[in-house]
Amino acid sequence: MYLILRHINYKHLAEDSYTIVGDAKDIKSANRLINAYNEINKNENTTFSVLNYEPPLILKKEVA
Repeated sequence: MYLILRHINYKHLAEDSYTIVGDAKDIKSANRLINAYNEINKNENTTFSVLNYEPPLILKKEVA
């Protein structure tokens, strides 16, 4: 799974803002989403990126 991350760089505040704005199952779809977000983005302080997310492995059975 790939997450689409929005980063807003505030020039006068101490901390930047990060928000997950979407997800995709494969990298091709994630790149299309990034291109769409960049196309409609009018704020030069906002950038979008792709984050590869793998859920944690949960063991369900104890191995002896």
